[in-house]
Amino acid sequence: MVRPWCRRSSFVRGRVAGLVAGLVVAVAAGPSLHADECPQPLVEMPVVVETAPSGLIRRRPLAITPTRLVHADYLRSPSWDDRVIDIGTGWLENRSSRRRRIQYHHQFTLDRRPLVMLGSIATGATGPATFDFRVGCHPLDPDWTYHAIEGDAERFALRVEAELDPGERVLVWWNVSLDITVSARLPNDRDGDGDVDLDDLGIALSSLGSEDAAREADALRSLVASLGTVRRGGEP
Repeated sequence: MVRPWCRRSSFVRGRVAGLVAGLVVAVAAGPSLHADECPQPLVEMPVVVETAPSGLIRRRPLAITPTRLVHADYLRSPSWDDRVIDIGTGWLENRSSRRRRIQYHHQFTLDRRPLVMLGSIATGATGPATFDFRVGCHPLDPDWTYHAIEGDAERFALRVEAELDPGERVLVWWNVSLDITVSARLPNDRDGDGDVDLDDLGIALSSLGSEDAAREADALRSLVASLGTVRRGGEP
């Protein structure tokens, strides 16, 4: 039986601030994560990265040690999209001689820091497993289609955990599709200063080559077209 590892929330408190860069895929046997804690990246795993024809980013992390095997294969949206997509499968296996807690974790940044998200989250597993989905430190409940985000919302994170007997394995899958319906910043405001200017263009140019070339070109065209846009009174 798969149970969501989340708590519900219905009000937005505070203001979003900051941006955490990079993506970490990880595996460890550390302490369990409780509902009121913010998930931290674990030990990095080797990962194969490629861009799918749809423009989504495919990542295939793999870790094999004497005590565990963890593998995932998933597609995610680029960081600048207004939709958060994370679709994948995972394999967690206990290769040791005693019962262990096996964990898998990945995360990616969100250029548009959401206040409200609308969409669906689905999960499944061949055995006991728990899923934790978060935007920043705010947990997302798969039973809800509407999410009012509390606190900093600079990244999307997934963690899966399973308590496994020696030689036991569990296969998991997840499907996340969430629209960012309200954002705390302009789409092309790379430095978060409230307007789109040449500083944002410089940031975009300096990061060329980090994502798919076609998507980067589209993002640059959008940024140039919106140069001079200023947020006033909290609205674009």
